[in-house]
Amino acid sequence: MSRASLATSATLWRGALAGLAAGALCAAVFGLGWLAAPYDSLQDHFFPAPAPDPRITLVAMDQASSLQLGTDAWPWSNSFHARVIRHLVENKGAPPPQVLVLDVVFDHLTGTDPTPEPIGDTLQSDDNLVKALQEAVQKTTVVIVCTADDKVKDPPFEVSGVVVADRSLGAPDHSNAVRGVSPRVASSCPQNSDGSAAFVRAIQAYMGTRPSVPAESDGQMLINFSNGASPTCTYLAAFNDACAPALISGRIVVVGIKQVAADDVHTQAVAFKHDPSFCPVTQPSCMTDQQNYGYRMMADEIGTVLGGRYLHVESASVVVLVLLVMGLVAGGVLYLLPPRRGVPVALIWFGLYLVAGILLGRAGWLIDPIFAPAAIGLAGVGALALRYVVEERERRKVEAIFGQYVDPAVVGQLVALQSADAVQLGGQRRTLTVLFADVRGFTSLAESLSPEEVVALLNDFTDRSTAIVFEFAGTLDKFIGDSVMAFWGAPMPCPDHADRALKAATQITGSGAAALRERGIPVGVGLASGVVVVGNVGGRSRKNYTAIGDVVNTAARLCAAAPGGTVLVADSTWELLEERPEAEQLQPMQVKGRQQPVGVHSVAVDKPVASAI
Repeated sequence: MSRASLATSATLWRGALAGLAAGALCAAVFGLGWLAAPYDSLQDHFFPAPAPDPRITLVAMDQASSLQLGTDAWPWSNSFHARVIRHLVENKGAPPPQVLVLDVVFDHLTGTDPTPEPIGDTLQSDDNLVKALQEAVQKTTVVIVCTADDKVKDPPFEVSGVVVADRSLGAPDHSNAVRGVSPRVASSCPQNSDGSAAFVRAIQAYMGTRPSVPAESDGQMLINFSNGASPTCTYLAAFNDACAPALISGRIVVVGIKQVAADDVHTQAVAFKHDPSFCPVTQPSCMTDQQNYGYRMMADEIGTVLGGRYLHVESASVVVLVLLVMGLVAGGVLYLLPPRRGVPVALIWFGLYLVAGILLGRAGWLIDPIFAPAAIGLAGVGALALRYVVEERERRKVEAIFGQYVDPAVVGQLVALQSADAVQLGGQRRTLTVLFADVRGFTSLAESLSPEEVVALLNDFTDRSTAIVFEFAGTLDKFIGDSVMAFWGAPMPCPDHADRALKAATQITGSGAAALRERGIPVGVGLASGVVVVGNVGGRSRKNYTAIGDVVNTAARLCAAAPGGTVLVADSTWELLEERPEAEQLQPMQVKGRQQPVGVHSVAVDKPVASAI
């Protein structure tokens, strides 16, 4: 028999309250920052990671270039940089790059050029670089970088027309990954008096206007890190004037260091597969897939603004609000569902949230990756636990109420079907069959026996009678001296209540009264059926589950008139029987309290009794 749940729309508030508590707990943990590192790490997976912007070309100072140029130590000769700048700007006669970003801090002098490239009558590499910068600014915008710690050497490299801007990245998140960059820094090199970021100045030069860069609450713009191969020309190719003009003309060209030894490697939010050029030949696994070089991250900063691919994180207030609402809804919904349905629903909910996180990430919104799913799970666990506790409490109430009245099997059915609220004070109209059984001549017998013998005989009779009533799924109403009252049809409805009652009656007068019959004391039984009021009747301190009505009075009167060893069955019961035993139809009996006589059949108990149904 299936259990009818106590979780209904009327009690939905219980699950909703448990869910709200789960959401509040998750919000508290979020606010305290106890899981900040895994939170940021998992949120990194929601970054959209688009393809690199094709308007940006990278010039990589990689290991192959270093080996070919014969320089295995930093800094490289400024004359090398001068030659690369000239070749990129001249671009084989094609249009120059629109912006040339040199993500190399010119904070050093390199003296005599190891590969002379005369400028007038001097061979100084530093003068060579100054001359190349002066020539370049006549054709394009040149941005060189610095930081508060790494200043541009001045003189000689603060060349008029060259833009000096900051290359600093934002502070790492709690999982130690760089997520963003500040459009303006608080402290930079002296040549960058307003603290402008290099990527902002590069975009300003490319677009002709200073971009309005949205920043998050920490003042950083989230970088929309790319995933894939960018248009690239190696430093060696630029040195030899071998870059394809199409890669240079009209683009933003970023020159930067691609060597682990140069100490410009950072962990970023997005992982991507590195090609062999990222690491030395002797150290093919020099970094993790989530690490990247600074100049490449500079390109992604520019690409974020250039493409308007801005990212935003869910604010703390929105996270808290979502947690409370998610917990409230999840608790209410999962409270109404049985576990076999609630668990799949919760798993589907998790899956939908993950899909929503991916889709929102692609649209530029990074949502909470931990606490909302945790709120759903905790709300479900809390709602199911509360539901179990409430139903267990109701089950115990029902058992306490009916444990003394009916067979434990019937109590189990009651527990499975309804709560204690359904069996509290207040009656119901039911069609029942009522039984009264009375010991004939027991008062006279008691006078000739010791008190111990009287109690033993009476206990034997009541114990046997109770077992028989329970055997036939009846309800024991009460003991009245040496009489027993029971009924069938409540609290559990049973359509064959008349047949059950008659079979129980014949057993009570037979095996139930065995000890009494050995002493020559028989039992008489009366049965009647009809509509009664049944329920818990009594005061606050004591109640009795009983039946009230004319049918009860009729059964009691028939019991009083029944000869020992017989069962008097009212016609109201006889007509309901599906199996009618041999019986004698008696003359209608006048019963006290009724105007009309009652038709009666007499069933004698002188043969084996039928087994329980």
